[in-house]
Amino acid sequence: MNLKAADKKREMNFELLRIIAMVMVVTLHYWGKTGFLDKVPASEPGFYVAWFFESCCICAVNCYVLLTGFFMCEKKFKISRVLRIWLQVLEYTVILYLVSCLAGMNSFEAAGVKKSLLPITNETYWFMTKYIFLLILSPFINLLIENCDRLRLKVLCISLFAVFSVLPSVFHYTDFLNLSRGYSLPWFVCLYIFGAYIRKFGVPFFSSKGKCLAGYLISILCIYVPRVIFGLLKCYADKEYGYAKVLYNYNFVFTLLSALFLFGLIKNMTIKSSAVGRVIAFLAPTTLGVYLLHLNDYSVKWFFRGILRPERIGNPGLLIAHSLFVILAVYLLCAMAEKIRLWIFEANPLMKKVFQWTDGIFDKILLEFNF
Repeated sequence: MNLKAADKKREMNFELLRIIAMVMVVTLHYWGKTGFLDKVPASEPGFYVAWFFESCCICAVNCYVLLTGFFMCEKKFKISRVLRIWLQVLEYTVILYLVSCLAGMNSFEAAGVKKSLLPITNETYWFMTKYIFLLILSPFINLLIENCDRLRLKVLCISLFAVFSVLPSVFHYTDFLNLSRGYSLPWFVCLYIFGAYIRKFGVPFFSSKGKCLAGYLISILCIYVPRVIFGLLKCYADKEYGYAKVLYNYNFVFTLLSALFLFGLIKNMTIKSSAVGRVIAFLAPTTLGVYLLHLNDYSVKWFFRGILRPERIGNPGLLIAHSLFVILAVYLLCAMAEKIRLWIFEANPLMKKVFQWTDGIFDKILLEFNF
């Protein structure tokens, strides 16, 4: 096996984490976008099923951004990477808008056209807006990281953890840092730096899969158990506590810890089966496409809020089976659609030349400014 093939094999576990994170995202939207979490009280079994899934999967976005920091901290910045993602978002927003108009779900008007053509500035997908700007900032963040030794970077990570996670988790009644519950660019920058630190210096605790698994499970329980208690208090004592929502903030302490422990767990895995490796290699490039297709405004309105009605399923066993089937089906169907898009829009020689040309022009500009 050559060196390049060996590197790919070692990184297959991270590709698996990318897939797991996106399956988790679909899971969050199954319970959230259908309105199930708001409709079902603690007096019904479905409440405990839904919030357990939610607690297990709330770390998904953090994991995805940690992966970005882990890999991008040592990569040369390419403008084509940003261009590819921007075009991907644009293609989906335009195509899905046109399809919604043809299907009679929407009317063709100037405001709709403008929104579909400017998906990043209009925050059609909040994650993609933050993510693209994170990529744009990544070379500057990398300069900061490169100029820090292990001690300085560790102090920086501890400081970011204390200021952007611990403090907002304790003093939750005001968003004094404008973090928007972790749905923000500053939080993504923190996650990027955490991922970069793991890549450059490692974390001894993460060397044990058992410790990482235990840490992940304990973190989940530290989210789930208080949520159940708050739900019971609301249902039977008619007391509502705002802290119940804080538990599921992306920058909440245990949400971050669950992401870090899951990251460490998958990092220590080895994919030995070539068949499994081929499946992972097939699905991993489709993850962002799965997100863009299943979370489009029209997909949410038609499918999650229209067709799906999980609150009508009273049996918890059937509810779990239904959720798993829908989540898997949505993921695979969206992945197949993304494969078709990749083949049409990115695999053709013309687009490859365009991306190479833009990288060349950008590199010349950087040379002119001695960057």
